[in-house]
Amino acid sequence: MRRSIIVLAATVLAGSTFAASVGLWVGAEIADEDAFVASSLESFAVEGSYEAIGASMAAKVIDAYPSLGLLQATLETLFTALVATEPFEPLLVDVATQVYEVAVDGSGNPVLVDLAEYRDVVLESLAAISPDLAARVPAGVFTSFELFASGELPDASLRIDVMTTVGWIGVVVAMAMVVLLVLFLRSGRLALGSIGTALLIGCLLYTSDAADDTQFVGGGG
Repeated sequence: MRRSIIVLAATVLAGSTFAASVGLWVGAEIADEDAFVASSLESFAVEGSYEAIGASMAAKVIDAYPSLGLLQATLETLFTALVATEPFEPLLVDVATQVYEVAVDGSGNPVLVDLAEYRDVVLESLAAISPDLAARVPAGVFTSFELFASGELPDASLRIDVMTTVGWIGVVVAMAMVVLLVLFLRSGRLALGSIGTALLIGCLLYTSDAADDTQFVGGGG
């Protein structure tokens, strides 16, 4: 009976260590707005991300002004180049913040992009390619439009709340299992070995599963 309790306690300790690691990571890196925005900005720099943002922005502009359809490739190239520049960093920060509000806070709001303050930068860059094209861009393009409509991004707020709560429960359970193992194992060396092995297994489980746990906000920020 005593051996069964020790094995069960070590198993629970490994599981609770895994739960605590995942939950605390989610709380520190996802639930925290500053960390989420910082991670999103880093993900924007991953190869292909700027292209995706530029293509999405160009598509939204053309949806509003179908007459610009012939300029789609040019606008995609232009926006892709511009969003990677320093003047557009506040726009990316604002987008990441709005994504946080949808995915983590569960606001359900659309993610908006306001091009009004970037009018001069866009027109100057477009004029460098072709003054005629720049002249054809309507003034109404430089306004707010939906980058992601309401409901287009997943709402992970409930899952995040559950994971962070389970993480703290895991911390409490892990501490309780450590105490139980110390009390049931007469040998300090045996207790240390059992606790260390259980913690190591829990950490290895967390490490192997960490990549999957980053996907619950819809594939990256």
